[in-house]
Amino acid sequence: PTSSILNINFDGDLNLSIYNMLGQQILETNDKQIDISGFERGTYILIVQNLESNNSTNFKIIKE
Repeated sequence: PTSSILNINFDGDLNLSIYNMLGQQILETNDKQIDISGFERGTYILIVQNLESNNSTNFKIIKE
């Protein structure tokens, strides 16, 4: 769980998208430090896409 900053530790180029539980995209960025302090409390899905290999991975984020 986090309440303010998500830090992504990866050397390559990434595309990051955050979705709420209704499937609505809340944020899309290439920045590896994401401020989610303005988000409401709840659960979100972070989709991390590696732009070099085009692979993507999903993470569940819990905002306190």
